[in-house]
Amino acid sequence: MSTAWIGRAFGLSLGVWLVYGQALGGSFHYDDFHSLVFNPHLRDLGNIGSFLIDPSLFSVDPDKAMYRPLVLVSYALNYAWGQYNPAGYLLVNVSIHLVNVLLVWGVGRRLGLSESGALWSAVLFCVHPLVGEPVNYVSSRSESLAVAGQLAAFYFYLGDGRDRWQWASGAALLCALLSKSIAAVLPAVLLAYEVLWRRQDISWRRHAPYWLLTAAYIGIISANRFLGPALAKAPRGLYEQLLTQGKALVYYAYLLAEPVRLSVEHPFGVADQLGTVTLLALAAVGSLVAVALAQGDRRMRFLLCWGGLSLLPTLVVPLNVLVNEHRLYMLVAVMAIALGMGWERWGRAVRWSLCAWVLVAGLLSHQRIEVWRDELSLWRDAANKGPQMVRPQVFLGNAWRVAGDSASARSAYERALELDPLHRSARTNLANLFLEAAQSDRVQRPSLLERAEGHYRRVLELEPGYREALTNLGSLYMLRGEWVPAAHVLSAAVEQHPFYADAYFNLGLVRVELGDFAAAVELFRRAVQLEDGVEVWYELANAHARLGQLAEAAAAYRQVLESARRDERALYNLAEVLLVAGERAGAASGDVRGVAMWREGQEALEALLKVDPDHVRGALRLRQLRERLP
Repeated sequence: MSTAWIGRAFGLSLGVWLVYGQALGGSFHYDDFHSLVFNPHLRDLGNIGSFLIDPSLFSVDPDKAMYRPLVLVSYALNYAWGQYNPAGYLLVNVSIHLVNVLLVWGVGRRLGLSESGALWSAVLFCVHPLVGEPVNYVSSRSESLAVAGQLAAFYFYLGDGRDRWQWASGAALLCALLSKSIAAVLPAVLLAYEVLWRRQDISWRRHAPYWLLTAAYIGIISANRFLGPALAKAPRGLYEQLLTQGKALVYYAYLLAEPVRLSVEHPFGVADQLGTVTLLALAAVGSLVAVALAQGDRRMRFLLCWGGLSLLPTLVVPLNVLVNEHRLYMLVAVMAIALGMGWERWGRAVRWSLCAWVLVAGLLSHQRIEVWRDELSLWRDAANKGPQMVRPQVFLGNAWRVAGDSASARSAYERALELDPLHRSARTNLANLFLEAAQSDRVQRPSLLERAEGHYRRVLELEPGYREALTNLGSLYMLRGEWVPAAHVLSAAVEQHPFYADAYFNLGLVRVELGDFAAAVELFRRAVQLEDGVEVWYELANAHARLGQLAEAAAAYRQVLESARRDERALYNLAEVLLVAGERAGAASGDVRGVAMWREGQEALEALLKVDPDHVRGALRLRQLRERLP
């Protein structure tokens, strides 16, 4: 390994951190919450084996299943390292992008680019604003991981043909497939390389492992019931999809050349018929392809084919979001290599112009980090750029709600419902605002609850199993004191969403009110397995105490105090439980175990009085205890 090689690698690494280093100050965003923050499966490294076979572990919502086991493994390791600190997850994202930058450089060199041309390719890929989404958005890690696997597989494939590189290439493809299904196009890319670039006869002995590995992957996602249900839930038909994505190709070309109006949700509509705009878009795509093919350069034909294959999965498979920046991540890499091929042939003026473009692109990418800083900045930007798009309004409303601005949140939700009256999330979140307002406004509570209930019921008419509407309708009944209807609704929520901690917790509270403490204990235990929170442990302790299970109650109160040392409720209740338990154990007659319980109760009461010196019942219990202690 030469000093020059190390110097270039260091320079590329420095460039990545100069552009994206501040991304570590970002936060979690929309899909991150269901697949990462609220996903209980990631909190136990013992689930890693299960990630390989069960797509439902991808999310807290089973209906959002994805087969991306390597992504889940990376999340689980992130959680084990730093729990829910976004900086750790974003550090991994930036590091994966750095690896991909180095791989673009390496692939360029193995494809025969000059050293300066390969470096130019890597620099362009490093700074292009379109790669910002896989860096700044944790959930887009699936894209950058899959691209890393494909680039590594291609890099090793271009080696000297020795068996060890063949194995390394296959292993890299396997990692790519386990990250995202877009990697299934790589065998076709390798075939195109042999036919278009090298113009050699195909060695099927060398190519067969790639096809077999991809076939095995497709067999796995079919067997574990991911592929079939995913295709069955397609939001549009194939004809509509092809028309829409044909139009999207022109839009993507515009973004590649002029990445200045980037957005997490681009203003783009479905093409449901072969209209003028769609025809013009398809004609433009055809013209671009024809011009590229007319050049007669077999290398450019291969790169054009590679770029097209990278988009093929999202062109054919209908997805909810019509266009997305992260889908262009591999295409940017291919485009960068294509431009690197021309570096040696271009004159000084062109080179300086491209250097200026790279500088501007780096600044744009750096500025884009501020947009991704938090949910409010991200969705305000998207709503400004796409005022007719529904999702930005909904997520902007969510961000305003978290920020405490209910009026702005309500305005955003109502705007979303103007655009799409059937949008379930917008209507549910609008109902949530009325429910929250009812909790603090006793005078207006009946009318606010009535409005909230109307919205929840409208959502559940459209989708009876919608999680948030079910759970929050249960909370509404709880606020009214209607415990039986609350139990009915929350039982449905638990049955249909078995990994949602809030539903178990609320149903446990309802069971307490109905006097079924044994059922409440089981529900709180399940809730605390899914989401380790102070309130859940506290209610579990109370339920154990009501059943007379004093040891279990004391253990649960101690869990509360592990996280909240100054919690007055837990301190007092722990002391009460220990006083009774100590009495039963014979503390009054000097039993060592019973006295130890009274001593611990004394310490809890003393800690309570330090927090609240005026706690009358605590002071009384402490005085009584001191009189009885031997």
